[in-house]
Amino acid sequence: MTPETTTAERASTIAASIKLRPRCFVFWKLFIFDHKEIY
Repeated sequence: MTPETTTAERASTIAASIKLRPRCFVFWKLFIFDHKEIY
């Protein structure tokens, strides 16, 4: 495997996971952002 292939596969896997769980991704993003605002 070349580094380019590994990076592409990793990026596609992350993109797929975000597409499969967009609500969870947005939830955690807002959750972390809210905690940064609070503390």
